Amino acid sequence: MADPARRFRGTLSAFPFPPEEGTARLRNAALFVVLFGLAAYAAADTQVSVSALVQGFPYMGRLFVAFFSPDFADIARYVPALVETIQMAVAGTLIGSLLALGYAFLAARNFVSRRGTLWATRGFMNLVRTIPDLLFAALFVAVFGIGALSGILALVFFSFGIVAKLTSETIEAADMGPAEALYAAGATPTVTAAYAVLPQILPQYLSYVLYVFEINIRVSTVLGLVGAGGIGVPLKAALNLLQYDRASAILLLVFVAVLLIEWTSQYLRRRLTEGEPPAVSSRPLEVLRRFRTPLAFLGVAAALAWSFWGIDLNTKGFSVGLHMAGRIFSGIFHPEWSYVPELLVALWESVEIAYLGTLLAAVLALPFGFWAARNVAPAPLAAGTKVFLSAVRTFPELMLAIVFMVGVGPGAYAGILAVGVHSVGMLAKLYGEAVEAMDMGPAEALRAAGADGLGVFRWAIFPQVLPELLSYAIYRFEINMRAATVVGVVGAGGIGAPLLFALQSHVWPRVGIILLGIVVLVSLTDALSGAIRRRLV
Repeated sequence: MADPARRFRGTLSAFPFPPEEGTARLRNAALFVVLFGLAAYAAADTQVSVSALVQGFPYMGRLFVAFFSPDFADIARYVPALVETIQMAVAGTLIGSLLALGYAFLAARNFVSRRGTLWATRGFMNLVRTIPDLLFAALFVAVFGIGALSGILALVFFSFGIVAKLTSETIEAADMGPAEALYAAGATPTVTAAYAVLPQILPQYLSYVLYVFEINIRVSTVLGLVGAGGIGVPLKAALNLLQYDRASAILLLVFVAVLLIEWTSQYLRRRLTEGEPPAVSSRPLEVLRRFRTPLAFLGVAAALAWSFWGIDLNTKGFSVGLHMAGRIFSGIFHPEWSYVPELLVALWESVEIAYLGTLLAAVLALPFGFWAARNVAPAPLAAGTKVFLSAVRTFPELMLAIVFMVGVGPGAYAGILAVGVHSVGMLAKLYGEAVEAMDMGPAEALRAAGADGLGVFRWAIFPQVLPELLSYAIYRFEINMRAATVVGVVGAGGIGAPLLFALQSHVWPRVGIILLGIVVLVSLTDALSGAIRRRLV
């Protein structure tokens, strides 16, 4: 009897391409069939229906008409709420990032040699990252009550998880030569970190802080939906009363604020990562450069003081909150194992929402990504597309879920559309940056040889950027996995609805088992997508 492996290789040799290439093509075809089959099953399971979406357009249209007729009658009430939102974002970002800076050294492999310490610090850091921001907010509202304090604490943990992870990776990539020289001279680890490593990583660290601040501005606008303060509180009230014209006015205020902060942050991040411009010799600038370190400390202290100015920290409920926290931790560490069958069903629905939402976004973001790239699209089109994508990113998934629920009804379908449309804004931005960073040499060579636009795109542009585009789509799936666990808070399917019900009913053992399920699911997703992305780029 012939060897099966030899027969397989013989079959491959019948194809008009080399065996290795044939194996790769078969593997890719099998992967495509599996992914398509999974998408088809998930679409059927979540009752995805194009006709239902089309039938829902008139209802969503009325909503959009109301949104395009903003009512600014209560603007005097909205502006303080918007300022409180920005204060929450500033406080959460600064406190979380400052805590993360010291912690990142304890989680860097080239700075800590003890495996036990490294395992514990990295484990805690990854655990914090797996819990969605809205879930942190709902937990802190249960402990400390309704108000901005719960929102600030949620943003502190959220910022800490991201900045600590990114900064520890930057420390691991730092040049350790100066650190080893200081160690040899008898310096302590703290001195070595401060004088040999910190100056190397500081620009990148500040860039991460600004990046997280941009995210926190958007996140803080929806924390009010669970009672954690900010502009989300009047927004939720307007939506509950079907006052879409007032909700539109609030969202327009948020859009303008987010756009201004994002542009400023991106400008500062470019300055930090691309280096300072040539020095201008003027007396005031020289004084500023000379005293920039103490000025930076004063600036951080002033920003922190302003971020807490006028905010009700609810200190009276602090002792009650600590007592409640004890009960919550006791319940969480005694999870309700009998709830596991229902938990698995709800978690699987969250996976379907994240998967189909990412798939939808990965396809829709392709044209927008190329239209937003300055090196392949005319400048007015690229600028207009970037403004449009910024507008799309302004609407958090929860807001979009409310809009789509008007059209297709409550359930996972609305969650898929919300996650997908929001992800288009984020993915297309990343796609556009990848296209702008590619080598234009092959495209120019093909144009010089007489290739048309489609040929240049097919043979010179798309093959270059495809691995990065796939990597971004998979990375987005990680983020969408967290989003899919909370869209149920407004009725858009997944594990969010039973979690919110358990939190509001103070059934802490059930909260514990749901939290455990989310942490395990998100951790597995991160590990799997990270392994795939490492193979792609």
